[in-house]
Amino acid sequence: MKWSIWVEPNKIIEEEFPDGWTHAEVFEAASNRYANKVTTVNPAPIGASNTHSSSSNHNNSGGSEMSLGGIFALILLVGGAWLLINYWQIVLTIGIIGLVIWIIKVIKDD
Repeated sequence: MKWSIWVEPNKIIEEEFPDGWTHAEVFEAASNRYANKVTTVNPAPIGASNTHSSSSNHNNSGGSEMSLGGIFALILLVGGAWLLINYWQIVLTIGIIGLVIWIIKVIKDD
């Protein structure tokens, strides 16, 4: 699995570590390799370039591929926008009622 390693001063290195390694294990290994100048490590983003190998095009035809989570998020966004546009009066009424209840609760707590 690829990990992004932030090394002082402001340098990001992407390296491959064995699958299943935890954040702490990768941090320790990177700290040992880069003389304890590592500030943080995170899993590298999908499709990140490998600094040690130039052949990182794994069957990419140049088009972007949307994941199932991205499609679901898009459907939720469009559906939510449609509901807000068509039922804005109900959303506004519920929001005003919630605001009034919150104000009453704040006044009672004082």
